[in-house]
Amino acid sequence: MRHICTCTFNVLLTDGRGNCSLNPEVYLAFRPKQLSVQQVTMKHLIILAFIIGTLFPARGAAQQLVPVDNESSIRFSIKNFGFSTNGSFKGITGKISFDAANLSRSAFDVSISAGTIETGNNTRDRHLRSDAYFDVEHFPQIFIKSETITSGKQIGSYILHGVLTMKGASRKIDLPFTVKPAASGYIFEGEFTINRLDYKVGSNSVSLSDDATVFLKVSAR
Repeated sequence: MRHICTCTFNVLLTDGRGNCSLNPEVYLAFRPKQLSVQQVTMKHLIILAFIIGTLFPARGAAQQLVPVDNESSIRFSIKNFGFSTNGSFKGITGKISFDAANLSRSAFDVSISAGTIETGNNTRDRHLRSDAYFDVEHFPQIFIKSETITSGKQIGSYILHGVLTMKGASRKIDLPFTVKPAASGYIFEGEFTINRLDYKVGSNSVSLSDDATVFLKVSAR
């Protein structure tokens, strides 16, 4: 004859000789719920998908970046009386999307501060900021906006086909550039040549060249 162990509130049964065992009715009531194979498989798939999506973004998703001004450089060079005059700009801002595997998802929309122009000569810099040249009071920003990005001839090289807007004038440009991975982002480097008269920067001059070469090194992350 079996008796209920009073010390366990009907959880254990005794066989009369002091040996206790788990009451089957209690076990059935409180045992952990078993999941079906389908439930376990689905649960694992959801967890696995979350981990993969977090650690490895979907292929083809362009990485969203912003330029880092103090790690970038925008320089230019122009001939003046036959000698190279070099200068620079700062204040780069904007948005960059880049996906080497799917260039249709890549885009550049950036600007620099025209008033930051610096050539190492304060008098010349003030003249360049005037309305005769960059007119920074009315046109404080210089813009580059891509329309399409295509692959270049070399691995890791590309061409930005887009629009440069300066002093209220917009012109199509083709800007060849390279890309190097950097910490949490990329470094974009390129150069292109423009005719300053297309943007009404200065006027015809026997001493100052019409063409200026622009050198870009943009750190973005």
